[in-house]
Amino acid sequence: MLDCPPTNPPEGGHANISPGEMNISSSTHAPSSIAPNGSSRLGHPKAKAFDGQAAAAKASLRGAGMQNAGKPHKHTSTKTGMQKQPYSPSHVAAPAATAGKAKATAPHRRYAAGENPKPASPYSAYKLIGALAVAAALLLAITFALFAGSAAYSAPAASNENGEISAEPPSNSAHAAVEKDKNAGLPALKASGKNFVVCIDPGHGYDDPGAVCPDTIGDASEKDITLAAGLKLRDILIEAGISVILTRHDDIVPESLGGAGQYTLDPFERVDFVLAHPETDLFISLHCDAYAEDPSVGGTRIYIYEKAAAGTDYYAQTLSVSIGEALGANVPIISKDIYEAYYVTKKLPIPSALIEMGFITNPADAENLLSDAWREKFAMGVAAGIIEFINSTQ
Repeated sequence: MLDCPPTNPPEGGHANISPGEMNISSSTHAPSSIAPNGSSRLGHPKAKAFDGQAAAAKASLRGAGMQNAGKPHKHTSTKTGMQKQPYSPSHVAAPAATAGKAKATAPHRRYAAGENPKPASPYSAYKLIGALAVAAALLLAITFALFAGSAAYSAPAASNENGEISAEPPSNSAHAAVEKDKNAGLPALKASGKNFVVCIDPGHGYDDPGAVCPDTIGDASEKDITLAAGLKLRDILIEAGISVILTRHDDIVPESLGGAGQYTLDPFERVDFVLAHPETDLFISLHCDAYAEDPSVGGTRIYIYEKAAAGTDYYAQTLSVSIGEALGANVPIISKDIYEAYYVTKKLPIPSALIEMGFITNPADAENLLSDAWREKFAMGVAAGIIEFINSTQ
């Protein structure tokens, strides 16, 4: 609300007249020309002066548009007696004069029941329009937020006992924002109509522990490290908008096979699993290496088949660069012939790579492999390489 100082009324405005200044009769009857004692005042000098002043006052009032001031009420005669004519807005109160000068007051209007004595202000309409506009804006914002939070995600959600898991929608916008900041180092996945599927193969598992070395990793084994890294990579890829399937998503022997001897997932079964999912675009297998003869040997390596499916070489290159940048290390690519190549890299019709994350026999590598923070960086590097490769095919 504006805090304005009081101002003087504009010239020509209504004057406020106090009751003490009203020395002109407010009676609606004409002034009498008969003195109180019954004698005529006509011809008396004072009476003539008074009548002259009255005539001047009336002339002044007529000039102000108040022709009816000072006129007598008309009466109508009925059988029951005299009755006043009903009030009309044209009837106004008699004016007052002060110090010999006539001052007119504003006409006083009587209002019927239910009639608003104040004229409608145009600002009332503006306020109503403004309130409606604000309400509409708030409703639009709420509607947009609800639809944005429940918008359909491009990749379908799926998970089953065979280890399949696909991209899932974020639970809410706040969770999505946190994950976006968390994966801020990843390149953006180019928008396309295709839903890319990556198969992650955590090496060994179940009754097959893989490589072990109590001196460096204690009771842990290769199957534990590869599963932890594989699940972390899965989460990152899903958040990036890529669908994922896994050859195994836990280390629990299926109940249907319990007590039937040792349960392992050999390379032939892994290849068959991928071939049973023809929608798969890329394959990556995670392992840990060991070389007890020389504990100084260490580092991350990428293995491919020299005559693998088209695109495999570039796939390995993007992985090598991105993992090397994430870990701050050189990641060599080792291409093997048909006699030495890993089975899973040479029997699939899609770009495939096997990564030896490190050597459990190397103390420094072993410490990294057991570190959740290091596995996070490793998974981020792998995910970045996968996204770069996918973007190159758009």
